[in-house]
Amino acid sequence: MSAAARSASASTSAIAAIRPARALELARALAWTAGVAMVVASVLLPFAHRHLYVAAFKDDLRTAVDRVIERQKTELVDRERFDPAAAAMIAAEDGRIEAAARVLGDGRLLVRAMTSARAVETGWLPALIFERIVDPDGKATEGTWPIDG
Repeated sequence: MSAAARSASASTSAIAAIRPARALELARALAWTAGVAMVVASVLLPFAHRHLYVAAFKDDLRTAVDRVIERQKTELVDRERFDPAAAAMIAAEDGRIEAAARVLGDGRLLVRAMTSARAVETGWLPALIFERIVDPDGKATEGTWPIDG
């Protein structure tokens, strides 16, 4: 074999030896990239869930309580009393929310909206309760969160 042929054969075998090393480096780089992406996702996704999805659901709970209160104010004007049984029907439109109302001993109405058991079981929503109290003259207090997931 001539010197040129040996040189070409040696360079071909050197290239063949370099390719698996580069493939290994590429695989290692991709594994690190995937690992870092998973770590970042494990930190950011719960934060995003809490501040985007759950925060929007809290607004839905407030809206449900406000709708029940508006309905109860209408009942107060029409019948001069509260109708707590109507609260469950108003919140039944949304399967994630349950609403309840009851008249307290002093004549005030306690209105609650909470995460339904089915929604909590799915794991996407925490157990939340939002409540407001309506005075006999129709004035509602600021809402409170007795259970804030």
